[in-house]
Amino acid sequence: MSAQLRLHRRLTRHYVDQHRHLDQHRYLGDVRVLPRRQTRTGNGHDDLGDFVRTVYLTADMARTYATKTIARALTETFRNWGCSHEHDCCGCPLIFSSAQKISNRRWLVRESIGRNL
Repeated sequence: MSAQLRLHRRLTRHYVDQHRHLDQHRYLGDVRVLPRRQTRTGNGHDDLGDFVRTVYLTADMARTYATKTIARALTETFRNWGCSHEHDCCGCPLIFSSAQKISNRRWLVRESIGRNL
């Protein structure tokens, strides 16, 4: 089952990721996202594993925006790091992501998930 996602490009970086909604963004379009699949199991403590998900762009988005713009927007959308807690070892998830173009409209987003322990 896929989900629709509104893809935005982050224009400013005044806030950490937990408050990135306060930064300025530019709407790029809607994308279809398939559920993520686990590709590597973590240790269950601070390493939660690696995952991959497939994202499909609209034909209009694929024609309008440069590959670099789409890659950066996808990477920023799925990553999550730099929590806003004042203390370390809070247990917040840290998601490092990268986007790879497979075809004109199909992208692969790789995620490595850990915890701040």
